[in-house]
Amino acid sequence: MTIIEFWDELGINKDEVSARFVGNMDLAAKCTMKYIDDNTFNELQTAMSEKNYSGIEMAAHTLKGVAGNLGFSEIQKIGQRMVDNVRANIYDSLDDDFERLKVEQEKVCGLAKQL
Repeated sequence: MTIIEFWDELGINKDEVSARFVGNMDLAAKCTMKYIDDNTFNELQTAMSEKNYSGIEMAAHTLKGVAGNLGFSEIQKIGQRMVDNVRANIYDSLDDDFERLKVEQEKVCGLAKQL
């Protein structure tokens, strides 16, 4: 699978993400593959299981930033919602948001492994 096919599969705005990498598709693919090894999702999962709200805020914020840079808009959107809710002391939707984030994470990582 090429990086373009990967973006198409996920419905990613190719022009926008390509511009972040100055059109360097090899670099875009390399950074996307590195996302698989990023530990931030695991940190978020741990923070969620411990109900560590400051840890949830930090990990969700980091994850949404990394995901956003790579064009993973759904992960970015869910991560932002989690950050906003923790900052507002609203915790009742975190579990549902995390489950949606987990599904998106698995989809992105599964496809990224095909690059």
